[in-house]
Formats: sequence, structure tokens, C-alpha cells
Amino acid sequence: MRDRKLGIAYENDPLTEKIIGFAISIHRDLGPGLLESAYEECLCYEIEQSGLSFSAAVSTADSLQIGSPVLKDGIRRMLL
Repeated sequence: MRDRKLGIAYENDPLTEKIIGFAISIHRDLGPGLLESAYEECLCYEIEQSGLSFSAAVSTADSLQIGSPVLKDGIRRMLL
């Protein structure tokens, strides 16, 4: 499958599907309108309970390019 906006080909990844499933479940349970940090805490809890290893809110000085323009410095990766 290919992402039309980014032009990136990707395959279904079980880990990605599991994390997206957690996020959807959390949003269904809590509903819309909360601060991002509330959803983030719940997602971290769910991932932790599932036994997956991760790091939350990791700062990075790497450049990240999403189409155009290039975003530099101060990018925060929410989950690794």
C-alpha cells in the first residue's frame, strides 16, 4: 500500500495496528475534548500494560522532513 500524500510505501505492521487500536479505544472511552497530555498518559499506560517497551516524549535534534518544508530542532517524538 502507498500513502498518497507522502508517497511512502508501507506494509501492515502488527505493532502499529496494536498501538493505533489502543489510541482508538482510549478515544472511544474518554471521548473528545481532553488535553493531548491526558490521551498521552492513557496511551502510555496501555502500552506499558501490554508489556511493550517504549520511551515517552523523547527530544530529538534530528531533522524531520515531511514533504516540504523541513522541520528542524525541537521536534519531540511522543513514543519510541
